[in-house]
Amino acid sequence: MGLEQAFNSILNGRDGFKKSEQDNNGYQIPGTLQKDRQPQNGDNVYTTLDSRLQTLLETEVSSLQAKVHAKSLGATLMNAKTGEILATTQRPTFNPQTGKGIGNAWRNSLTQDLYEPGSTMKIFTMAASIDSGHYNGNALYNSGRYEVGGRIVPDWNTGGWGLISYNKGFALSSNVAMAHLEQQMGSETWKKYIKRFDFLKSTNFGLPGEQSGSYQFSLPIEQANTAFGQGIQVTQIQMLQALSAIANNGKMLKPYVVRKVTSSSGQTIKKYGKKSDWPAGFKSNGRSCPKTYGRRCL
Repeated sequence: MGLEQAFNSILNGRDGFKKSEQDNNGYQIPGTLQKDRQPQNGDNVYTTLDSRLQTLLETEVSSLQAKVHAKSLGATLMNAKTGEILATTQRPTFNPQTGKGIGNAWRNSLTQDLYEPGSTMKIFTMAASIDSGHYNGNALYNSGRYEVGGRIVPDWNTGGWGLISYNKGFALSSNVAMAHLEQQMGSETWKKYIKRFDFLKSTNFGLPGEQSGSYQFSLPIEQANTAFGQGIQVTQIQMLQALSAIANNGKMLKPYVVRKVTSSSGQTIKKYGKKSDWPAGFKSNGRSCPKTYGRRCL
């Protein structure tokens, strides 16, 4: 499973053999040829995981799980400037030495479990509104509730905070503010940005069974819901990849967990590293990304 399954063909190596024609006593028959092939050890796969950070993350997540008893829990630490996965864990988990805790329904939550991102999606709604030229942070709106297509979008504080600015609405994690921003952009523009952040498709992270995600986007209320992370399903690895665009001024990086492959003798066969996979055309108040990328930053 996991990396072992993905890299099984190179980890396996090659079996050796010896073939000859023998008599009933086990002696080679004179005049016949013996064929043999030396065994070849498999290659080595080195990950980007930091053992110290992995140990720390395991400890913290175990402590949290003991308190909240979550049905499922996942945590991943990625270097936002390179895309390296430094630590990742999930609950439930299992003992890799004994197999205790694993069952037929085991899934890698990093790439195989879909979930609604909720308020973390508001980061991308804001980015899309700013980049598309629609955002006015000082403009005011009525918080609390907002009607879209005959349906109500409520704030988590259903009483709202009165007439407030979009800047304050974002700070207060207002669903209504995000629904307004989606309406101002229009559903087609918002959908374009969802796709430019590479949601709804595999990140090609390299592990088997990676999910692509989905969304409900037919009705106006569904389109507004996606602006605050409801009615859209993503994977953890998609969120990490998309957030790297925010952390890098618009340059989105592909996450990776394998840094190199070496032969059994230690010779480097392949190296993996920082790889840009970011949306084209993002603007950044006149500041440009490095010339090697030839695009503008968010």
